[in-house]
Amino acid sequence: MKFFKRNLYDVMGLTELSLFREKSNVKKFWKESYEEQFKDKESTYEKAIVSMIPELGEYIATGEKLYTQEGPSEVLQLKIPELVSRFHEKWEKMCNEYNQYYRKIVNSLPTSMVEFKKCSIHDAVILDIQKPKEDELIIELDGSSCCYECYRGGNFKILFEGIKLLDMPKNSISKLCLYEEVHLCHEGKFDYRLLLDEGEMRIIADHVQVI
Repeated sequence: MKFFKRNLYDVMGLTELSLFREKSNVKKFWKESYEEQFKDKESTYEKAIVSMIPELGEYIATGEKLYTQEGPSEVLQLKIPELVSRFHEKWEKMCNEYNQYYRKIVNSLPTSMVEFKKCSIHDAVILDIQKPKEDELIIELDGSSCCYECYRGGNFKILFEGIKLLDMPKNSISKLCLYEEVHLCHEGKFDYRLLLDEGEMRIIADHVQVI
C-alpha cells in the first residue's frame, strides 16, 4: 500500500476503542477486551503509539509498560487526547493525498475499475478464492458487515480478468478487507491493492466486475 499504511490502521484501532473516550470505563472495558484485542498485539500497538508520540518510546525503553492486563498505564491515558488528535491529522492528510491522486488517474483507468471503485468492500470478509483460469481470479466475500449498503445484502463475488500479477497471503480465507487503493501501472490496466487485517493483496489486471 502506498497511502493506507498498516501503521495508521493500527493507530486507528486504538483511537476507536471506547476506552479512549470513556475514561471512567477504562478498566472495565479493558478487562472485557484484553484477551481478544490486546494480548497478542502488544508490540504492534506499542510501535503504532510510538510512531504518533515518539517520546513514549523513551518510557518503554526504561522497561515500563504502556499497558498490562490490568489496563493502560496512567502515562498512556494522559497521552490519549494527543494520540487521537495526531492520528486524525495524519489520517485526513493521507485520505486527501490519495483522493487527489485518484482524481488525476481516474480518466486513465478502465471503466470496469471506475465502476467497481464507487463502492468500497471495507469490512467484507473473504470466504473463498478460486482461479478458474491462469489469468482469472474470483474472490467470494461476505458483505453482511460492510460499511456500504451496496454489498451489505449478503455474499458476493469479484472477478478479476487479464491478471498480470497476483500477490496475496498464503491463507487469505476469513481475512477482513480494510482499505483499497488503485494505481496505474505499465504491466496491466490497473494495480489494485487491498489491505487485509493480516497481510495485503495486490492484483495487476485488465478488468474487474462484481458477479
